[in-house]
Amino acid sequence: MDIKVPFVHLFRLVLASSFMGLVAPLGALSGTALIVADATRRGISMARGVLVNLVFYLFDYAVFCLVMLAALGYLPTSRDTSPLMKGWQQE
Repeated sequence: MDIKVPFVHLFRLVLASSFMGLVAPLGALSGTALIVADATRRGISMARGVLVNLVFYLFDYAVFCLVMLAALGYLPTSRDTSPLMKGWQQE
């Protein structure tokens, strides 16, 4: 099944999903519902919409983990990061 969706539409959908995840009480499930609803409106099955959302969150958290690992790797190499970090640094 080859479904072409414009990049601008996907960008708006991701922004709307992130916004819904922040303001709605259900958190990320609100964004999931938005993505699945858009997928079913385009003729994609609900299971495939949920799978696309799962892949989206896997990539989202994978990039977050990479950024966090890079930051944690940089932290021991920096010298005067903060006066609060004096106990962590070796003199």
